[in-house]
Amino acid sequence: MSFSDLLSSAKGPGVIGMLLALVVLMGFGTLYMFALDGGSGGAERSMESIIRANAKVIEGDKSSIASGNERLSKIPEMKKISTFLADLTSRNTSLTLRITERKEDLVKRQEAFSQLEDEFETYKNQYRAFVRKKAEGTEIKELSVASGVIFSNVYIRKVTAVGIDIRHQDGHKRIPFKDLPGEMQDYYQFDETQMLTELERELKIRKKHDLEVAAAHQASEVMAGEEKVRYKEKERQRITRQIAVKEARLQIIHREIGQLQSDISRENSNAQAARSAGRMHLNRAGSFHGSLNNKKAEYSRIQNEIARLRASI
Repeated sequence: MSFSDLLSSAKGPGVIGMLLALVVLMGFGTLYMFALDGGSGGAERSMESIIRANAKVIEGDKSSIASGNERLSKIPEMKKISTFLADLTSRNTSLTLRITERKEDLVKRQEAFSQLEDEFETYKNQYRAFVRKKAEGTEIKELSVASGVIFSNVYIRKVTAVGIDIRHQDGHKRIPFKDLPGEMQDYYQFDETQMLTELERELKIRKKHDLEVAAAHQASEVMAGEEKVRYKEKERQRITRQIAVKEARLQIIHREIGQLQSDISRENSNAQAARSAGRMHLNRAGSFHGSLNNKKAEYSRIQNEIARLRASI
């Protein structure tokens, strides 16, 4: 049996007390032997001094015995505390395991609940799609909305997450869900989150369309500008060719005018020579003058046309 087992047993305090008594008796025996040795060895130390010295030792031993007895008296209480702590430790371990199990169970329940929520949301979306599709083409004699407006001869064209698109006797209209009667909101399963999502989607589509229209308009303007430049270049080339043709015609007319002037001079010279010689001569200078005037008029007209063409380039 170890010392710790001796302390925890019921006989421990008695055994330890007996051991301490034996220690005291042995101390007294030692003192007695020292006293006898002191008396036989001379007068270096008296019996009284030895007794006093050993009395102090005895008092110290008594104090140690008392302290030991006090600690021994606390052993039962310490055993109770140790047992209580061991019980607490066991309970804490058990509670920790239960908490872990409860947490795992809670996670499983949350997952199951999330799955049920998803399934229910899927069911609601399927229901929304069904009743909204079914509503297309429905006719209503009168539809009174929350804003106080009454629409007559209503034809439901489409039901979306934002509202209903209708045709009525005065035109077309999109009625937001919030403006519909409560029973229609409930029947078509209006959901504000879906409405905001749909409005955001429509806004993105509209912005994209506007950007595409602007880009197309800009591209069209660029193409129109390029086409205009090409047209101007073609027109300039066409006019340049016309000018070249007319200038070539001017050169021909200029040569014809010179030839007519030569013919007129020759006819006049021949007529003068014939008169001087007393001969008859048919002078054709008059006909040449008519042709010459026509050529000069044509030359002037073509020059004016060329000037106008050059001004238009």
